[in-house]
Amino acid sequence: MSDGSAQSEQSCLLEFLQDEWRRRSPVQLRRGVWISQHEPVVADALEVSVLSLPLRRVWWVDSDGIEPRQALSFKRYCDYLSPRGAQAPYEIGMSHFAAFPQAPFYRIDHTRGPLDGDGWRVRVTSSAVEVLERRWIS
Repeated sequence: MSDGSAQSEQSCLLEFLQDEWRRRSPVQLRRGVWISQHEPVVADALEVSVLSLPLRRVWWVDSDGIEPRQALSFKRYCDYLSPRGAQAPYEIGMSHFAAFPQAPFYRIDHTRGPLDGDGWRVRVTSSAVEVLERRWIS
């Protein structure tokens, strides 16, 4: 995949995710949402968590726009969440995406709260993101 094509898919995914947060959880979007891009998924397996894959890039997304951030800021936030366990509410949502080996397919995981999330397999075209299947829901 060329750099221009990858950049176009990335932009399309970021806009899609911002729109999804605006539609499904506008309150969280006003507070802010982390979006992270991870290394490609090596196998099309249900049990693979995108968050467990090596991190490539992160963005901070809110009602005002999408802003690149340093990966260390995101890692610190994840470290902060770890000891809190599933009982504490998440004030800040997260979406993670990684490419499948077969372009232009991606895996997306969303976390809106401790028991509120879902994962999708999507296809990215030049102008849109199409949700092909819901892989998990909580």
